[in-house]
Amino acid sequence: MIILREGYPVESNTLKMLEKYKVKFKISTIKIPETSSSNFRLNLNCSNLPPSLIDIVKKNNLYEPTKLVE
Repeated sequence: MIILREGYPVESNTLKMLEKYKVKFKISTIKIPETSSSNFRLNLNCSNLPPSLIDIVKKNNLYEPTKLVE
């Protein structure tokens, strides 16, 4: 399953390669916002994350919780 993130389209050569090697795949209709962990690490700002992810980040100490901005 390929889940696309807004602003990051799958490259046509990637799809061609998957087809060449007969990889079975589907492109999901799920909408993922244009958010990246790299951007999050730089800003430590939770405002673009769904509340369910904020809880996971904090509970698992994935980033320094004292720097998180909500």
